[in-house]
Amino acid sequence: MEGGTTLVRGVTLPKYPNDSDGSISLDSMGNLIDCDWIQARINAGYGFNFANITPDTTITGSTSYAATDPAILVQIASGTTMVPFYVNIALEDSAGVDNYVVIGCDTAALYASGGGTAGSALNSLRTTGGGTSAATGYNGKTAIVMTDPGATERTLYNWVNQFADVATDPPRVIVWEPKYPPVLIGPATLYVYVYGGTAPEFQYSVQWIEIPTANFTQ
Repeated sequence: MEGGTTLVRGVTLPKYPNDSDGSISLDSMGNLIDCDWIQARINAGYGFNFANITPDTTITGSTSYAATDPAILVQIASGTTMVPFYVNIALEDSAGVDNYVVIGCDTAALYASGGGTAGSALNSLRTTGGGTSAATGYNGKTAIVMTDPGATERTLYNWVNQFADVATDPPRVIVWEPKYPPVLIGPATLYVYVYGGTAPEFQYSVQWIEIPTANFTQ
């Protein structure tokens, strides 16, 4: 616009007080940034994926629910906000019944011990030039121990199905892709319980974007 101001921003985000004048943001090619806001953050290098490295390798769930024993845990550090927008759980084998997938989050850093990232990777959804994540990820390959989320937990998704193994019933793929994703202001934790009558074997992918928490405060 004539006499106005346009901005090209890469790794940083603008922050304006409520009811103040702002500026138009352009990308490095001069295009107005008007795409989906999650995609825009991925384009900038701040979308992340936590998943199995090798196809057909599986993570082991649990045989029953325990509040302190999720199968997947992603924890975001203070100063950064995490917006999870996708979780995929592919059950490869489950010989038992009453199989569950429960996705939730909490307002604190809950990880205590166990559950390394062996066999999995946390990496940028932008294949080159991506930012560094402020999150840490753990899976149930070795048992995760976390603090009981208790009264501050938020259950975001429940799935249950009584079926046997793949010899008698097709495997199940569970996808959580919320229309309105939660906002986890760090320190915070996203966790996924996967359990059944016999510990399910599964593959997974968890995806989110990260935004400086200062952009959410006034």
